[in-house]
Amino acid sequence: MVLSTFEKEKTGTADHRSQRLVLLLCGLLILLCGAATIIVDAADPRDVVRKTGVLLLIAGGLEVIAGIAHRRFEQTEGRLDVILGIISLAVAAYFLLSPAYTAVRFAGLLTLWLLSRGGIDMLAAFLTGDLFSEEGRLLRASVDLVLGLVSYIGLGTTAWWESLMGWPTTASHVTFLFAGVSLAAAGLFLIGISRPRYAREEARGIDE
Repeated sequence: MVLSTFEKEKTGTADHRSQRLVLLLCGLLILLCGAATIIVDAADPRDVVRKTGVLLLIAGGLEVIAGIAHRRFEQTEGRLDVILGIISLAVAAYFLLSPAYTAVRFAGLLTLWLLSRGGIDMLAAFLTGDLFSEEGRLLRASVDLVLGLVSYIGLGTTAWWESLMGWPTTASHVTFLFAGVSLAAAGLFLIGISRPRYAREEARGIDE
């Protein structure tokens, strides 16, 4: 009986470590995706749309993986994280398969992406029972919502400029950088919750 309990605790600890590692690796890779937007050349319309699609495809896939791992700890949060990843994958698929070659469409989709992520994260923050995760999600949601609103305000200027001068490189590049900041925030959040969650769950398993 004692041996059986010990084996369960040992298995649980190993499981917690593997879940923590998945969250940590996904967070680091998503953070790199966000950082990559700083060095990407956004001058050519076709190139920037394609590269945005690739980055969102990678980040979205990683978020789905992190969401599945996250469900080990919080069922509701995990499902919402998977939804966040699916939204990124959907936008990425559009950019890669039906490229948005107008600046307004490109910026509009990224604006909708930002606002959607912010809203879902805000909902997840109120559903979680963990204070650390709640604060992290509120901060991440605030970043996405603020960037989304700023991008939305700039859509009118982008449309006006594009009708007169063509693809506005500066405006589209700023929106692209906004997406990078959002991804960086998502990566930092996953990195932040990986260790605290593992420590909490391991302590709970030992106490039980």
